[in-house]
Amino acid sequence: MKKKKVRSIVLAAIMVLTLAVTACGQKTLESMFNDADTKAQFESEFSGLEGSGLELSYEVKGNDFTMTLQITDSSLVTDGIAEQLQAALDAQGDTFKEQVAQFDEAVGKEGACTATVRYTDPDGKVLAEGTFTAE
Repeated sequence: MKKKKVRSIVLAAIMVLTLAVTACGQKTLESMFNDADTKAQFESEFSGLEGSGLELSYEVKGNDFTMTLQITDSSLVTDGIAEQLQAALDAQGDTFKEQVAQFDEAVGKEGACTATVRYTDPDGKVLAEGTFTAE
């Protein structure tokens, strides 16, 4: 997978986190994501992944947001891909932390939220993962 494509995937993840914050005034991230409009916006944002060799899934429990991008096209899993994905996540760490701070603001409680971004291979093996909190 080329570095440009890796960066695009990470930036798409950041956009989703930003989008999720638009439903301010809720008590938890989970309640925000249970809102039909928020779900529709979120799923619409990633409809472009179809046919890309990637599949998105997410889970929100309380104030913990976990997004998994599974590489379904095994030809994209090349030597060094795990390191490239991890480096991309690490490079975007500050941006993810800022998004989590917005989550905290949306739920009205500082330090309440976490966001985990995970990349897996076609078999579900984790290639790269980062968990972010606001600082």
